[in-house]
Amino acid sequence: MKFFDLPKPEQDDIVAEYFRRTPLGQVAVPLKALKEAEYAHRLANRGFAPKEVFELLLGPVTVSVQIVHEVRDASGERLGFALRLREASEAGDAYQGLYHNTCCSFRWLDNLTTATNRDDSDAFAGMHTTPLEELGVTLHHETPRQNMDMTFMHRRVISMSDIGKMNGTWKFFSDEEIRAHHPDIIASNWDQLEWVMDEERPKFGVLKGTFPAELG
Repeated sequence: MKFFDLPKPEQDDIVAEYFRRTPLGQVAVPLKALKEAEYAHRLANRGFAPKEVFELLLGPVTVSVQIVHEVRDASGERLGFALRLREASEAGDAYQGLYHNTCCSFRWLDNLTTATNRDDSDAFAGMHTTPLEELGVTLHHETPRQNMDMTFMHRRVISMSDIGKMNGTWKFFSDEEIRAHHPDIIASNWDQLEWVMDEERPKFGVLKGTFPAELG
C-alpha cells in the first residue's frame, strides 16, 4: 500500500518515526517542505498558525510580553503578586491548571504597544488607573515548549481589592510562596518574579535557574 493510501494515524506514525531515527542534520529536505507550508499558511492568515501546532512552531527563541501584577497595601508596601489561572482555551496543555503572569507572544503584525495592550486586556477590561512600568527584558528556558523566551517585562501595581475585579480567575501569592516555588505557579514565573523582586536586577536578566542542566 502506498504511503498516501494509508490511514492518517499510520502516516503520522511513519513520519514521526522517520524523525526519531534520522539525525537532525540529515532532515533538511522534509524540514524545508514543512517550513514552506508554514510560511504559506502564515502569509494567508496574517501571520497566524493553527492553534493545534502553535507551540510546535514557536521557534528556538520566542519574543513575548509579560505583565506582573504586584499587590501593595495602602502604605505602598508589597504584599505579593496576583497571578491568573490558565484557561482551557489557551495554548499549552502542560500549563493548564496553573497560575501565571499574563503573557502573550509577539505576532507578525505586532509592535510593542499592540502586544502589551493585548496582554493587558487579559487582566482588565478598559484602562486601569495605575500605568504600566517597563522593567526590562528576561531570557528564560521553557521546558514544556522546549525553547527559550525573551520577554519584555512590565509591572502594574494593584491593591488586594483589585483582584476580584480582574478578568478570569486570579489568586494572590506572597513573596515567600513564590521564593518557595509554589507548585500551583508555572515554573518559569518563579524565576521571573524573583527577578522582579530584586531591587538590583539587571535590565537584561538571564534567568539561569530555568535552564536545563545540559545548557550549563
